[in-house]
Formats: sequence, structure tokens, C-alpha cells
Amino acid sequence: MRKVTEFDADLVILPLGTFAFSVGFAWVRVRRLFGKRMAERFRRAEEAFDTRTRPAGRVPGRFNTYTRRAVRSLLGTQPLTSRAALGESYRSLLQALARAEGIQVLLVAYPPEQGKLVRLRDLAQQRKAFLGEVAAAARRHHFFLLDPAPLFQALPAEPLITPDGFHLQAGGHRLVGEAVASAVEAAEAATQRS
Repeated sequence: MRKVTEFDADLVILPLGTFAFSVGFAWVRVRRLFGKRMAERFRRAEEAFDTRTRPAGRVPGRFNTYTRRAVRSLLGTQPLTSRAALGESYRSLLQALARAEGIQVLLVAYPPEQGKLVRLRDLAQQRKAFLGEVAAAARRHHFFLLDPAPLFQALPAEPLITPDGFHLQAGGHRLVGEAVASAVEAAEAATQRS
């Protein structure tokens, strides 16, 4: 809200990701088992290991992949939060943004996560329900939600999403950027008509 006021924003574009409840992280599991300090140490060690065993911007090699897989198998993984808690966070944020005068909000969903780090077997249904709940909250405040997932389904995933299955590559960012630009233009046209 401080930034909305500071920039006297007309439009707020808010990313909407589901990875916080769909992807498992070993460091989150370590935090649950051993506490925050140990989780921070584990995370630093994990990042240092990754830096030393993988060239920047490259797919991890066998040693990196097998070691991280073994650690995840040994310790287990856990998502950052639950679907319900994440939904409540977004609803609270939308409620706060609705108090600002004369702004429009565009929520932009990331494409669905994929790959071995995804913990939910029914991710498509969970994502659909989550986006439906957030979209309903957005509509109550006359905000918009953009889900570019159909665009990603129509194109091959290789140049759009990184091998981990939940980060965008340049082509994916371009695709989302073009969809956002179209949604902003449509929102402006709708605002001018009303």
C-alpha cells in the first residue's frame, strides 16, 4: 500500500503463483523439523552446492540432480504454505488494494507448475479451485484476473519454461508480457466505456 500511494498508481499488476502450495522444498521441511536457524543454514548450503555443481543458467548435471534427489528423499519436502493460507493472503491483499481510490488491479497467474518437484497429484484441480476463489475475490472489487495457461498449452513447453518446471524462460516471459499488454488495453477500454 505504501508503494501504491508513493507512485500514485492507476494500475497494479500482481503476480499470482500456485507454487507456494504445489512445490515441495527440502529447506521448508528442515525448518519444520529443526527450526528456522537450521533451515537458513541448510538453504545457504544448498545454494552453494548448486552454484559449485551447475554452470549458471544451465540444466543441472547428474551429480547435482542425484544428490539433490537423495537429500529430498532422505529429509522429505514440504510446500511453503497451504492453498487455504495462500488464498487468504491474496484476499487480504485485494481487500487492502480496494481501499485505494481509483486504481485498477490485474492479477496475472503463472502457468501451472510441472515436473518432479510438484507435490500435488491433482494440481490441475487445485489450481483451478484456487484461481476460481481468487478470481471471485477480485471480481468483488472490480479487479481482473488473467490466466495465460491456455497460451502455454498451445505452444511447446521447451522454450517457455525452465527444466525445473516452474520458472519462465525468455519465451515464456514474452508470452505473458504480451498477454498482460492486451489485458491492460482491454481494462483501459472497459474503464473508458463506464
